[in-house]
Amino acid sequence: MGVTVVMPCFNEAGKIGDLLAAMPASVGAHKLTVLVVDDGSTDDSVAEVRQQSGRSNAIGLAEIRLLQLPRNGGKGAALRLAHDAVRGDAFEALVWMDSDGQHLPESLANLVAPVVDGRVDLCVGSRYLDGGHSGRVPLNRRIVRSSVVRAVSKITGFVITDPFSGLRCFSRSAFGSLKLDGDGYEAELESCFSVARAGLTFAEVPIPRIYGSATSKMAYHHGALRGRLTVVSGYARTIHGALQQRETRVPVPAHG
Repeated sequence: MGVTVVMPCFNEAGKIGDLLAAMPASVGAHKLTVLVVDDGSTDDSVAEVRQQSGRSNAIGLAEIRLLQLPRNGGKGAALRLAHDAVRGDAFEALVWMDSDGQHLPESLANLVAPVVDGRVDLCVGSRYLDGGHSGRVPLNRRIVRSSVVRAVSKITGFVITDPFSGLRCFSRSAFGSLKLDGDGYEAELESCFSVARAGLTFAEVPIPRIYGSATSKMAYHHGALRGRLTVVSGYARTIHGALQQRETRVPVPAHG
């Protein structure tokens, strides 16, 4: 069986094509399939995906597939569409990977190995572990992250440093446990809570810390300030919902 990489994409022309061109044909002994979910892009993202899909088929790189939402629905909506599409596929592990250039194909091997080796069910690429690069962290992200780290660690029992990382790998069991309700950026937190509720295991591996200069997608619908407030309120709702369910599960210690 292979590894499926799901890449939500919204207006990432100039980045998505380069990322796909760098995707390996396999990770270890596992064939790689990439599923790009275009979330209503209005730029040339879809054209770049199609170009790289044709190229990969011709020269034997990773298989690239494309799904499209008719309009921008949010990251969570894109991930749900992808999950419905691959649910019956015979993959050994499934990866989420952002398409904005903050996560690199060369990080996949270390991310996937603990899952396909059976050591852990959810492996998250952390930009804050020793061994990662030390790029500058924007102040607003530091403030929100510190609060969310405490909350997620308390609820799940996991030792977690990067709850917002868009690079994470799921075992088949972890994939089956996922319950994604939010349409926006809540998915990463929801995945941690889903895996913990299922009594599955968790670990992090270091990845480079890369922050681009492009405007955050959080500002697309509402402007910068309101967009960030909308995202933070989504985090708060997700954490509150997890707290309400906390009494129904036994904390699982971190693994690895």
